[in-house]
Amino acid sequence: MLLSILFLLAAVLLNPSLVLAALHQQQTINIILTPWCANSFRVQITPTLSNKQLYTPEFSSASSRLAATLIKEGLSDIPGALIDDCGPGAPDSPVPGVESLFTNGNLRATVSADGDSLSFSRVDSSSLYFTADFSLAPSANFTPYLAVSLNTTAGNAQERIFGLGQGGWTAGEGCDGCPSLPPSTQIKVPLQRNGQWVSLRHSKFHVSIPFVYSSTGYGLLYHMPGYGNVSVGTFGVGGMNWTSEASLGLDFWVTGLPNGADALSAGPIYRQYADATGHAPPLREDAMIFWQSRNRYKSSAIAEAIAANYSSLGLPVGILVVDYENQVHDGDFNPNPACYPSLLDLSTYVRATINATTMFSFWPEMKNASSQHSIFESAGCLINSDLGGYAIDGTITSCRDLIWNNYLKPNYYAQGVNAYWLDETDAEGTAGCPPHGYETSFGPAAAYSQLWVNSWISTFSRPVALLGESPLVLTRGIWAGGQRYGTVLWSSDIQSSFEQLASMIPQVSTVLSLQHILSLIISSLSLSLSHTHTLTTHFFSLSIYLIYIIGSPHESKWSAVVVNGCWRLWMQF
Repeated sequence: MLLSILFLLAAVLLNPSLVLAALHQQQTINIILTPWCANSFRVQITPTLSNKQLYTPEFSSASSRLAATLIKEGLSDIPGALIDDCGPGAPDSPVPGVESLFTNGNLRATVSADGDSLSFSRVDSSSLYFTADFSLAPSANFTPYLAVSLNTTAGNAQERIFGLGQGGWTAGEGCDGCPSLPPSTQIKVPLQRNGQWVSLRHSKFHVSIPFVYSSTGYGLLYHMPGYGNVSVGTFGVGGMNWTSEASLGLDFWVTGLPNGADALSAGPIYRQYADATGHAPPLREDAMIFWQSRNRYKSSAIAEAIAANYSSLGLPVGILVVDYENQVHDGDFNPNPACYPSLLDLSTYVRATINATTMFSFWPEMKNASSQHSIFESAGCLINSDLGGYAIDGTITSCRDLIWNNYLKPNYYAQGVNAYWLDETDAEGTAGCPPHGYETSFGPAAAYSQLWVNSWISTFSRPVALLGESPLVLTRGIWAGGQRYGTVLWSSDIQSSFEQLASMIPQVSTVLSLQHILSLIISSLSLSLSHTHTLTTHFFSLSIYLIYIIGSPHESKWSAVVVNGCWRLWMQF
């Protein structure tokens, strides 16, 4: 034994590079660190070819399928939250068997000699943000993908964690439609996330954004778009445990404070997050005024009557929203001509009468009876089931182009409708509890579902931006990076109650994880007419701080005349 050790020492002294190369060949995990915007690193961890337990032939096939899709789409990476506008640096890897240090600005990353853990710290003060260990193992439920985890231990156990999006505030978590009753089931989620467990899987009322800000001066984006969850350590313990059920590897991004910055300075962290994931375009002026909607305007005549009434009252309106079922069948991408004979006439009238923008609603499924069904099916744009039809795959460039060039642009944009309301983008209609999600072109929902939502939003946003206008998209779902598409997030169908109002206020947490995204609050007064003037006043008071839509009483409460299947006259608001 002693002789073997002596021979090894001699080999290291005589030819260290040869020994390190041999050690490298034995490595079963590949770690890549890429400087990604100021004071930030992107970390990607994958199994190597020599890792026979993880890098199976089936795993290799899944990797090859993803690579083929990326090549077809002209991409070098999945279209996730991170973008390369800030000019990422050259990727680097640790030397096996040696503790490796990497520095980008004021952030230092250290990889242990055995490659099993990493740590992140400030350069100027050497204070430790956190250490992290990870695991990659065969997925129990989604072969041949991997189940991965990232476990962080806080450098300062007194850290306070904020972010994680909109979620955890209703007992139903999207499994029972509207928030559960009685009102006592509503949960007022603290802005501080310490001690909470949060699912990363989207459902109605639950839109998770896997980004957190720590009061010790760092941010962490868990850049994994599939099924998973995070458990945040209690105050006095700190740290987090992130898990994913299906993946080809682990991907996360860490950002720290610049040199000399105070530890409690949150501003630099959010600026660097925006640099890495995209800045929001300027919010349009029409979006800063009251938004009027109802359940629902069933014809142009009703919408025009509402506009005329607002004009007579002298009340300002920025957006007039025509909600769901405005098409004969979802997926037609054309308003029902019997009810909306001319969008140009409607949008022109609304603009001339109250100087407001007309917004139309779209759902992400293609009904079997839709007039466009065969076209989208032939184009390979339909994926898993969704609300009695099939979801439209927004992750395919040709499908997004088909929607915009053939339908949205001529049927809506050219008719004066340049703002869009994207309903049911939280996967609610894809069945299951929580919902199944989207089987995108990149792979199964368990691994890639969250990539769908931002791609779908971009269908309605990017072309408008390319035409030189600020896009405006109202959405019920979003993922990290979605702010770059000019989005406003809606809280979904909440009840009109004091309990619900109280549960909404802490949803500012959404802003803390989306940065430039503005949280949308809606008081669905259609669900109850028994509440007092005080409740309505408080809901409106909240709109001072958040963009706000207020619904109207149920249509059954009011008088209307039906002509050819369309409601032609609405007597009151």
